[in-house]
Amino acid sequence: MEKTQQQKAVDTIRAALFCLQDEAYRDFQSALMPTVSKERVIGVRTPKLRKLAKQFGASLDAPLFLESLPHQYYEENNLHGLLIGQEKQFDKALARVDAFLPFVDNWATCDMLSPGVFAKNLPALLPHIRRWLQSEQVYTVRFALNMLLRYYLDDAFRPEYLEWAAAVRREEYYLQMMVAWYFATALAKQYDAAVIYLQQGKLPLWVHNKTIQKARESRRISPAQKEYLNTLRKKRPKQGKNAMQTRREAIDACLSFPNTWEDYPFDDPNWTVMRHADNKKCFALIFERQGKIWMNLKAAPQWGELWKRSFAAVVPAYHMNKTHWISVILDGTIPDQQLLQMIEDSFLLTQKKTSRPPKPLPGKKSAP
Repeated sequence: MEKTQQQKAVDTIRAALFCLQDEAYRDFQSALMPTVSKERVIGVRTPKLRKLAKQFGASLDAPLFLESLPHQYYEENNLHGLLIGQEKQFDKALARVDAFLPFVDNWATCDMLSPGVFAKNLPALLPHIRRWLQSEQVYTVRFALNMLLRYYLDDAFRPEYLEWAAAVRREEYYLQMMVAWYFATALAKQYDAAVIYLQQGKLPLWVHNKTIQKARESRRISPAQKEYLNTLRKKRPKQGKNAMQTRREAIDACLSFPNTWEDYPFDDPNWTVMRHADNKKCFALIFERQGKIWMNLKAAPQWGELWKRSFAAVVPAYHMNKTHWISVILDGTIPDQQLLQMIEDSFLLTQKKTSRPPKPLPGKKSAP
């Protein structure tokens, strides 16, 4: 069967992308995007992709390519976003964005999408941002937040836009991270208006603390402001004897330890890896299995045996060394005090320089 003009356009662009392939870069890029399988990544560096977009932007292949959704490869999606960015007419760019957003499946493609014509039509863009914020699709909402961050924190800023961002209360990591990024940027540009949201506790706990972390990493915030922001950090509140049962609660408990961060290095986003910031070592893996949230934690062998004898929800480590690691099932049967003790022991066993050894077994003295 003879190929259509659209198929020929897609083949031409795909061949151009594979001519720019860098396999080492593909492996690196794939690790940053757990929602995209490695087989869908070609491995094209962004400067080369932007150059290719300029070359194809004025060609007859470009409009045919833009009508060929969904695309097969990650770089095809990124190229699609860059081509939309070249559209000079607001209404056409808006229609292209609306057609494309349902197919965006990762943070990198989402954040690359930024039509320049939007910056010249900010009043007309606002109602569409409100519409996108109400979407059920993760990356449509993230895109809306990114538009607020890019275009409405300078001269076009109004305090009510902070409320729009704060109203996004979703469990998805890439949305929570975007809200925190938005407020950290707002602190750099509209400090007096934004800091109220931290002072009055208007943000979810994880977003609150992540906002402070990102703001303190910024060079645009003064040392005095950073010190004050540090006093606004929150600890996870006690919610009862057996409160910790969700992924978010487990992550927050791990982040309550100093210099830690969460990572998603695998193709499967089910696995959350909690790491030390200095040595990058993992001290907890959080995942869902059999309808429950599990945590893999490192434990001294004698303590691991004690925990397994004490709680039915502590079992030999799932897919890890069963002598030095345990799996903890967050089914509500283990008191928070014991859960936090297990996390602390794992944190200490994996940190760069252990300041003190894990606790001795009851009735035994620690080494001098």
